[in-house]
Amino acid sequence: MQNIPLPYNETERLEALYVIGLLDSTPDPVFDAITLKVSQLTDCPSAIIGLIDKDELRLKSKIGLTVQNVPRRWSFCAYTILSSTDDILVIPDAHLDHRFASSPIVTGEPFFRFYAGAPIKSPDGYNIGAVGAMDTKKRADLLEHQGNQLKALAQEVSNAISDIGQEKAFQQSNPVDQKLGERLRQARVNAQLSQEDVASRLDISTEEMQRMESGVLRIEATLLL
Repeated sequence: MQNIPLPYNETERLEALYVIGLLDSTPDPVFDAITLKVSQLTDCPSAIIGLIDKDELRLKSKIGLTVQNVPRRWSFCAYTILSSTDDILVIPDAHLDHRFASSPIVTGEPFFRFYAGAPIKSPDGYNIGAVGAMDTKKRADLLEHQGNQLKALAQEVSNAISDIGQEKAFQQSNPVDQKLGERLRQARVNAQLSQEDVASRLDISTEEMQRMESGVLRIEATLLL
């Protein structure tokens, strides 16, 4: 096979992936539920949620596969993350695509021919993996509504990853920051202000505001005065 092109921000992308800490995590029913939706949406016998490590596609959830990891150079998902516009990647017949025709997962077990995938993003916007659906039969392109729903499912995974990261950060945060964050949240609620309102007044992003209220991002007590 030819060498797989790397994203222009590969170093930063890998750093974002490692910060999340999901590569060696245990199975998660949230991911499994989304994988099932991907299979049902596309009517494909195989579906995955995969994270792209330096040399491997690490499968965090799967249907119709027995392997846990796949060499990156063999994988369809390695090309899915190259999109800078969050477009889905559809391969109607891998036998006719020079990028994949010689891949061992196409020429041998499980003999994939069709693939459709959408990129998964880290909380800071890097393409760290993909949701994908595969079939052993060649197929036509996805319908427009299927493509849109596949993107939505990839976003569900991205949101779940963000939630996991925030929970880990909260568990590691200082109790003082947690208490200050709760006081800030209560003061905002009492003033009948939204997070967007307060974020605008403090000249910070809404995401930073959310992290402050959760106790993940350190804040100055003077903000509460």
